[in-house]
Amino acid sequence: MDPERQQWTCDAYCLQETQHNVASVAAEVYRLTCRVDFDVPGFCLLDLGHELESGAFRRLMVDLKREMALIHQSKTGNTLIYLSASRFDQQQTTRPHLDGGPESAC
Repeated sequence: MDPERQQWTCDAYCLQETQHNVASVAAEVYRLTCRVDFDVPGFCLLDLGHELESGAFRRLMVDLKREMALIHQSKTGNTLIYLSASRFDQQQTTRPHLDGGPESAC
């Protein structure tokens, strides 16, 4: 099948994790996202449920990145870095703005 016409089903890229076993989740996310061909989608949705609190979620994301970096290092000799790792607590609606953009000169 032509890779540009490939249609992925949800079960090809959606992971539902209830145990938060970071090593096994990292291996599966890495397999789906760090691909070198079109056998897998190249992206992944990880459903962690709705009970996970903000701090635990952040710790899990940091642990997941660390585990994926170890996998990547062993496979390629290269490392993974954070592109962005900020967070905020949006309690109020924000005015129109550009996320990560330069400060307005006005």
